[in-house]
Amino acid sequence: MEFGNVGNEKLITALDVGVTPTRDIAVTDLSAAKVKIFNADGAFQSAFNVNVGVDAGRSSNPFCIQVGPDNLFYVTDHSSPFVKIFDFQGTYKRYFHTVSPDNVAYNTHGSSTLRGLTINSKHQILAGNITHKFISCHSLDGTHLSSIKLTIQPHSLAATSKGNILVSPYSTGGVQIIDEAGTVLSKLQSPDGVSSWTPYGLVISKCFSVDGDEDEVFVADGANGNAVYRYSASGKY
Repeated sequence: MEFGNVGNEKLITALDVGVTPTRDIAVTDLSAAKVKIFNADGAFQSAFNVNVGVDAGRSSNPFCIQVGPDNLFYVTDHSSPFVKIFDFQGTYKRYFHTVSPDNVAYNTHGSSTLRGLTINSKHQILAGNITHKFISCHSLDGTHLSSIKLTIQPHSLAATSKGNILVSPYSTGGVQIIDEAGTVLSKLQSPDGVSSWTPYGLVISKCFSVDGDEDEVFVADGANGNAVYRYSASGKY
């Protein structure tokens, strides 16, 4: 089955996907500047703008989306320094800004750009600031908890069940596996050793595990044939 490619609400630049407990599918559409909702059969349901609230009237480019355990959407916007939160009907609820490891708050427009976003097993929101190369960790209500300094720009993020974080770079390079302190534990490289791969998309799944209780990692490569690679959470291909 495929969907989102016909009709008035066809997807233009689909970047990320979130699935609600009722199996509705939320897709960030960068070029349309909207989040679009489809049901499990692929039928279009609704859409909502993200240039609201703190970003009212500004240009917007929704990038990553996560479905929280509190039944809310968390969205990063490539044109905004804020993580914005919406209910499943698209009603804007609140926002929060990232804070750097040296305690600088990036809470003004033009101060930074966010992309990667994930929720870890502790129900904490991890937001990647690509301008200043760090991850900002927050509770569900937006309270800042900690920050992790990075050596690469966090284009995509994923959290393992053991607390480690996978970070794919904005440009070419390997996916870093780091611990909660930011120590690089290992790096995922393309299977053929090509250094110019573009590992943008990341997802972690328990249901595909072949190594006992270890998560499985799927990496979408935007180069080298646009392949998807599968690894263990420790980096084994």
